[in-house]
Amino acid sequence: MLKEDLVDLQQRIITLRSEGKYKETIENYYDLIESGMELEDYKSLLISYMNLAASYYCIGDIEAAFDKY
Repeated sequence: MLKEDLVDLQQRIITLRSEGKYKETIENYYDLIESGMELEDYKSLLISYMNLAASYYCIGDIEAAFDKY
């Protein structure tokens, strides 16, 4: 994945979260984590993990919010 693709994925996630589509957001966060690891983009990883937990919380899956990836 290229850096530009990573930015596009981040923008897609922001849109999904703002629309309240948390389950789709969660799926995309896992993609962002994989891409962040591939590109060694640690800021994307940090943001992904924090917001992944928040998204699970928003759908009421508290246990998954604290699971390890």
